[in-house]
Amino acid sequence: MELTSLYRHAVRLGDELAQHELKTLVEELEQEVAVAHAAAGSKKAVGEDGFQQNK
Repeated sequence: MELTSLYRHAVRLGDELAQHELKTLVEELEQEVAVAHAAAGSKKAVGEDGFQQNK
């Protein structure tokens, strides 16, 4: 959420470099989370609300 807020602020300021950096950071984090979930193959999952769910 904080990164989204920072990105929106950069958009309002017209700071294209900050927008690019924040977008890249978010994409990297999303990829890391996806890899961690795939590697874990666990019974735990995180729902869209960000809370852990048991499968």
